Amino acid sequence: MLGFGKKKGELAPPADAGQSGKGAAPVGAELPYRVTYDRQKCIGAAVCNAVAPKLWTMAADGKAVLVSGRETSPGQWERDIPAAELEDMKRAADGCPALVIHVFDKRTGEKII
Repeated sequence: MLGFGKKKGELAPPADAGQSGKGAAPVGAELPYRVTYDRQKCIGAAVCNAVAPKLWTMAADGKAVLVSGRETSPGQWERDIPAAELEDMKRAADGCPALVIHVFDKRTGEKII
């Protein structure tokens, strides 16, 4: 399927075209925040899922699941997120009664919540 303004056989430029050299965003800049989650201490209140259902789901055991998270050690999960998801993730962390969700700015190392 051809898009508007493209000639037959013309390919779109690579996703990183024009991103190298001076002025390019540093690697990882598109995911400047890191979320950490202690699933072992989760009490299953589901506030995270209620305020950010695209970022959190609930498992059959009643505990939250960090969507697209990776387990870094038993029961410890993390995920890097873009700025567009920051406010929703902050609401999830702020609403968690067990205080098991934390958000960090990867550029500065500062704990946001």
